[in-house]
Amino acid sequence: MLSIPTAEEARKQVNEMKSELGKRKQEEVAEAINKAIDNLETQCTIDGELPKALIRFLEENKGYKVTPGGRYNESGYFISW
Repeated sequence: MLSIPTAEEARKQVNEMKSELGKRKQEEVAEAINKAIDNLETQCTIDGELPKALIRFLEENKGYKVTPGGRYNESGYFISW
């Protein structure tokens, strides 16, 4: 018989995965920004999706401009300062 988690267990797993994804995306963004600074650039590109909370944090708390758009016709974001 299949093992089906309870709704509470399922919610907890999803929240943990969202949290881990958010942490990885934060690290990816920080690395991209620092690399751009080292290259004397004023923007960087992040491929893939960013959590809405991270976009709001970057714009409202850190002063960055986050614009949808990616390289090579893929989803992504430009982060500029």
